[in-house]
Amino acid sequence: MAAFLDAANRRDHAVMASHFGTAAGPIEDRGGTLGCSFRKIFSWIGLGDRCLTAQEVELRMDLMAAILAHDSHRVTGQATVAGRGRPATRVEVEMDTVAKERVPVPFVLIRADGGAWLVEEVDLAPLTGG
Repeated sequence: MAAFLDAANRRDHAVMASHFGTAAGPIEDRGGTLGCSFRKIFSWIGLGDRCLTAQEVELRMDLMAAILAHDSHRVTGQATVAGRGRPATRVEVEMDTVAKERVPVPFVLIRADGGAWLVEEVDLAPLTGG
């Protein structure tokens, strides 16, 4: 998670995308042409989601990077997320924003195929006032 937040501060979309995803893997891994073709077909019948384009991934990471801009961060708590098919952890991160506020931001990390931990969810509401 630290690598994701550091990349967000640098607005390094590629590194952010390599640390953000689901149990299936990072969002940057769109599955190649054949894999995306199957995903597109399955999305038509409601059995999955289509692949994101490289531009969509970059735009999503850029938006998150803008919101997650911070001077420093520290983990203040964590707990296992119950009822998931694989290990997942809710992590509370206190962020010192560029506006000099301390804001608690919840993240959910999930263990992906291959064993890597990825940021699966970020609650941006505390940072946006929403």
